[in-house]
Amino acid sequence: LVQNLLVHATPGPAKVQLQQNDDRLVLTVADSGPGIDAALSETIFEPFKRGPTQASGCGVGLAMARYAADAHGGSVQLRPSDLGGSAFVVTVPLRG
Repeated sequence: LVQNLLVHATPGPAKVQLQQNDDRLVLTVADSGPGIDAALSETIFEPFKRGPTQASGCGVGLAMARYAADAHGGSVQLRPSDLGGSAFVVTVPLRG
């Protein structure tokens, strides 16, 4: 997600935040870009799906992020960012 931020986000303010909420770890990666089109947000986590970009890549980064979160009993979601763009929020359970 951080690599996607560096490659695809419009230059401007960005935020990477890691916090613990009860028994869950929450990673938020947010940008101040134009956001992701609502139509694309339905399929953004599918392999080989890409939005309009000039950057290279094959469209598997977000699919891998979702797979990794799922494999650890968590989830990844796309939300509007409080910076004006997109925020990807990964939540995984803490295991002791």
